[in-house]
Amino acid sequence: PAAAHIVLESIAAALRDGADYGRTMELELDGRPCWFELSTTRKDAGHVLTLSRDITRRRAAEEALLRSREREVIVERDRRLRALSDAAPVPMLYLRGEVVESANLAFRELFGVDEAVSIGELDTRMPELLANQPALYVHLGDDERWDARVLGWLGAVRAQARQHVGKPVVDVVVLGGGNEAADGGRTPAARSR
Repeated sequence: PAAAHIVLESIAAALRDGADYGRTMELELDGRPCWFELSTTRKDAGHVLTLSRDITRRRAAEEALLRSREREVIVERDRRLRALSDAAPVPMLYLRGEVVESANLAFRELFGVDEAVSIGELDTRMPELLANQPALYVHLGDDERWDARVLGWLGAVRAQARQHVGKPVVDVVVLGGGNEAADGGRTPAARSR
């Protein structure tokens, strides 16, 4: 149906304009997608000549090249973000779901933890690592699992403080929107002690 529509459009354009080139269509042949490029020319007495070329290989090569370029762009973007992150003076940890994607230089130096750490190990070690820090800057409200994880770390730090094992986090600064979970909706960037 879609391919037939494309052929009919090519024929109509050739009848109107004299020729139509470069339209592509996809057909499934032997259970696999194949691509064709149409060239249609008006002949005498309202007739047209339509040729189709199989461009499946060319199309696959173009898509492979595009994917390769996209990967290069992502690698370069990640390299630049890593350099920018490592230049930041504050410790930063980037998680994607349950995977530690990166830890900047300040985080690695301060906490002795890098990307090789598992999320389970991080959950175990984070309360100890946070206990003697002057502040924790955190974005809450976008991911319930992340919010629960951070609040769990802070609860463990407070429990340690009650047992005089270490001093608690002095400040928790909630960044960004969706802060109701952390501060009861009091302020857009709440501080609590």
